[in-house]
Amino acid sequence: MTKNNLQYHIHPKDLDLVMRDEDFVIYYKNEPLTTKNGTEVSHKDARLLRHILTNITLKREIDFRSINTLNLLSFMIDNILQDNDPIKNGLQAQIINDPLLNSKLGNGGKNGIARIDEVLEYLEENPEIMNLIFWGVSVITQGLHDLLTGMDNFEAVEKNFKAHSKELTGNLLRGQTDDATKNQDGTGIIPVRVSWRTADKSIILFHDEAVCALEFLGFFEKSRKKISVISELITQGEHDKMEFKSTFRWDIRQNKKNPAIEHAALKTMAAFLNSDGGDLLLGVEDDGAIYGVEADSFANDDKFLLHVWALIKSSMGQDVSPYIKTTLEKFDNKTVCRVNCLPSPKPVFLHQKGFDEALYIRIGPSTGSLEIREALKYISEHFE
Repeated sequence: MTKNNLQYHIHPKDLDLVMRDEDFVIYYKNEPLTTKNGTEVSHKDARLLRHILTNITLKREIDFRSINTLNLLSFMIDNILQDNDPIKNGLQAQIINDPLLNSKLGNGGKNGIARIDEVLEYLEENPEIMNLIFWGVSVITQGLHDLLTGMDNFEAVEKNFKAHSKELTGNLLRGQTDDATKNQDGTGIIPVRVSWRTADKSIILFHDEAVCALEFLGFFEKSRKKISVISELITQGEHDKMEFKSTFRWDIRQNKKNPAIEHAALKTMAAFLNSDGGDLLLGVEDDGAIYGVEADSFANDDKFLLHVWALIKSSMGQDVSPYIKTTLEKFDNKTVCRVNCLPSPKPVFLHQKGFDEALYIRIGPSTGSLEIREALKYISEHFE
């Protein structure tokens, strides 16, 4: 492990991706992996975190010193999500201090040039320009390198150049700035840091870092649908801690409201509470297809949830409220309701009007009720 724990080797078997109520988090050695500032490395998109896990596993190290997807996400968590974007601020300073851009964009000093938001918006709307920046830099750098190395007095040129711009920091991905970016030579460029003795390696490094950054940004494309927690649950299929119900109250076969449909959902919730917890997804068919709770014919989502909670409290009691959480999510205009149930510290009996009172538990991937003797034994063994 190196200084400040910014780079250290890991064992892939110690890595894990853990799903929480609203997001996913990377675990290392049974603890959440944290950023340089000590914040958990988490995100709502499971694919992004899996991509990071793959990179970490292949390299067998965690590295907060170089440009990689883990470091980029960490930077976003520690800075951008905290409304502190030094890269954006540094880019603005470079545009302001760049003679060529200044003359082209404003002719009016710092107050006359295009605002940074407009520049970024333009780059977003014109991805070919961004590609030119990323993919063109290596060609430009290579040409400059060839020019310098072909000079008879290359050593003198290199020494003089290093004196002024050895640490040029136009590599915006690194988010570094210094006085060298003020373009003392007046050429008006946003330069890229290059070690002239190893220019070829520098070109390759910048190219790799640009590719890494573009891959990272690809996870945030507006057109790309993120993998949600509910989506992840659906892919797991039904099991002892997961059950799907197409609707909450609507009988699809009889095409009408049916209390028995509600009872089936409530039985599952009670069983989860009395066992090891679990998730009930309303609006999902047995095969994982999205059916949508719109079939239950409520005026809106709020009225749907009010009805669900009214039945939960009336049939299981107010005490279960802390152990149940409901969330809604849209899938192509179809709504899925996730009912997440934690294990209850006390036995929960289901007493819905019109049905016999009973204690329900999970028996494998299904729900079953217990007779009085079985219920007493189960309570004595599972509850204090």
